[in-house]
Amino acid sequence: MDWVDHAIDSFGQSVGTPGLQLDDQGCLSFLMEGERQLTMIDLARSGGDEVLVMVQAPLPQPQNMAVRAALQCADFRVSLGDAPQVALDNDQLVATLRIARSSFLHSTLEEAVHALFRFHERVARAGSMP
Repeated sequence: MDWVDHAIDSFGQSVGTPGLQLDDQGCLSFLMEGERQLTMIDLARSGGDEVLVMVQAPLPQPQNMAVRAALQCADFRVSLGDAPQVALDNDQLVATLRIARSSFLHSTLEEAVHALFRFHERVARAGSMP
């Protein structure tokens, strides 16, 4: 078990999901609160040196405003800290942060997940404003 596996296991215990681990392809995905799906992909299996941490949630209504809000909230020129990469998957908004394997700790993972949850909350607030 390397430090990435250890961090994921420790994170799983802290959120009430003991035994959380990557599959043979270096991926894991599970539902969290508020219809949010948390996905992690360790790119080491494909020669990379990062772990992708993604939170996918239903796109707030009205969708056209939410898409615009997501793009504005993810703008690295105005975002505090690391801006997530965003994508749409049907009616789901996917926000992704990339974490260097060398920096991947339980605390780093926890901070990334919280940041992605806050990102989705900011999009929902901004997307509902006229």
